[in-house]
Amino acid sequence: MTLALAWLLCCLLPSPASASDDGNASPQNIRVFGGEVEVIHQSRVPTPANNTDFGRVNVLNRVGIGDFAVTNVGSSTVAVQGASIQGAHAAEFVLTSFEPTSLSPQQSMLFGIRFDPAGVGLRSAVVWITNSDPAVNPFQFAIQGEGEVAPLITVRSDDFPPITNGSPARISLGTDLGAANIRGGSVGRTITIANEGSAVLEITGVSVTGPWAGDFTMSNFSPRQVGVGGFTQYDLVFEPSALGDRWATLWITNDAENPFRFDVRGTGIGFPIIAVLGEAEVIPSGGTTTSTTNGTDFGDVLLDGTFAFRSFTITNRGDDVLQVFAPLVSGTNAADFVVTQFPAASVPAGGSTSIGMIFTPQGKGLRLAELSIANGDSDRNPYTFEISGRGVRVPIPQRLLPPRLVDGRVQLRFGDMDGQAMTIAESSRMELQHSPTMRPGSWIPVPNSAILEGGMILIEDVAAPASPLRFYRVIER
Repeated sequence: MTLALAWLLCCLLPSPASASDDGNASPQNIRVFGGEVEVIHQSRVPTPANNTDFGRVNVLNRVGIGDFAVTNVGSSTVAVQGASIQGAHAAEFVLTSFEPTSLSPQQSMLFGIRFDPAGVGLRSAVVWITNSDPAVNPFQFAIQGEGEVAPLITVRSDDFPPITNGSPARISLGTDLGAANIRGGSVGRTITIANEGSAVLEITGVSVTGPWAGDFTMSNFSPRQVGVGGFTQYDLVFEPSALGDRWATLWITNDAENPFRFDVRGTGIGFPIIAVLGEAEVIPSGGTTTSTTNGTDFGDVLLDGTFAFRSFTITNRGDDVLQVFAPLVSGTNAADFVVTQFPAASVPAGGSTSIGMIFTPQGKGLRLAELSIANGDSDRNPYTFEISGRGVRVPIPQRLLPPRLVDGRVQLRFGDMDGQAMTIAESSRMELQHSPTMRPGSWIPVPNSAILEGGMILIEDVAAPASPLRFYRVIER
């Protein structure tokens, strides 16, 4: 403190009275606190401890704030009548939220002082609080701050609020960048560095540290100068190298607040990829045709309560867990197809689960439905495909005449048990099928059937040299 300043404070702050006019000391009822530290009446040396020293404050777009409390520690009511700031730089210190009031014993009132320096160097003033406490009226104390010309760094992520130096990663600040796929996915932010100070800002370097520093890059960085009121921008890119939470710390070296650092975070995610197989063959999602080779065609099933069973395998060919929900059957003949085995709720990457279904036809002919599987693959949700089967029934009891082998062909003749002639309409619905195993789906029609007189059907079938055993059945379409 200069001698001139010391002289000024001595003039503004009279020597404390130690006794009343009759020689007896007056009790002090009014006390003032800056934060939690008491401000002594007529104190001449400001200190940051009790908010009377505002420290260094930039002369451009920055203010210092001090909070104070006036407390009545006596046993009777004290009136706080007003306050003012006096001294060489009084205009740079402004009272805020100060209102005259009466304080009951142990009651307090709050007020603030804002420091907005108009020039460089030490700025000082004295606070006067007029009150009804004769021991400290007016209550006086010195305040000071220093105006400086310097750069002020402000950092933002996109259009989010400013980032505080040392801040953890937060969604609200844009420093939690969200999720990106580990297979070439990325998410970016524009980091804006502005200079709200009163001198040129020098940005000299950027570095990223932490366990997953390699997942965060600022590839377009270069050292730059930012003029007063100006800004510069860099691109921060998050490209995860593995699944899960990834974080790091971004460091910006500069000549204003050095280093300026804040944490960044992102999440590496994968994609599940669903595929459904039948008979080890992939069934296309959205398929509208059925086939016995992939199990979507259940084949012919007699209308006698028997059924055909199929199993479909759900695989996850992606790199993240696949969520699977209960399959649904819809369509014209949905009631003929019943899910008997439900898939697992989730399938890990590379894993699989199964769906079991039975087909029990409720009527003759082609029966159609659609199987829909809701799942976590956004590109194939739901996974749908057509399923079909045919309901067939055995006609009226048939009488099989002994088969004959004629010219390398097997001849089989059928007639009804009563020897009644079949009508043309009846015989047109008859079809002979053969199978080497009698397994569902193995029956195929035998061509070259002919209607004979007397209600007989003649079927000729080429012998099967590879299989000496062949089974036959007659169905009605």
